[in-house]
Amino acid sequence: MVLALGEQHQEMMGGEYETCRVLLSFFKKVGGSKVITVGGHMEPPRENLRTYVFTSDARIAAQLKTDGFTMAPAGTPIVGAAGIALGLSRLLGLEGVGVLGLTNSEGPDLEAAKHVLMNVDTLLKLGLNYSKFEAESDRWRRLQEQYQKGLHRLEEDQRFSPLLQGRGTEGPDYLG
Repeated sequence: MVLALGEQHQEMMGGEYETCRVLLSFFKKVGGSKVITVGGHMEPPRENLRTYVFTSDARIAAQLKTDGFTMAPAGTPIVGAAGIALGLSRLLGLEGVGVLGLTNSEGPDLEAAKHVLMNVDTLLKLGLNYSKFEAESDRWRRLQEQYQKGLHRLEEDQRFSPLLQGRGTEGPDYLG
């Protein structure tokens, strides 16, 4: 198993393409056969739908449907390395599946992340323990609450009101 983490998109797609090409060529050379990519999709999650899966292989798509996964609707944008890696996987003769967490947040979405992990866990039959993830989720929620309380105190303090005009009360893009 090779895990690769991308924290941001490259300015030019060529960088992501070349990185994916090198990683996948190495992966195939060491005997790898299945590629799973993960990403996010800006769409409000529904109670019973938190992720989409996608593949370019009709046989794999049929199996994913049989296993209860929800396929990404046609036209769902799959950008960055998550999409590039799957396209290159097919060219290199590797099986490829992508998992997209549905979110309506531009910041970290721990609920979507957990559902992505659960899908990867199911695909790879890993039997993951989520206790550390849950602990980190609780820590994140406490940080967000502290941020909101601090922001509320600032909003109530008239000395700071000119600085906060026009600013919403949403959370920061990232705490951690």
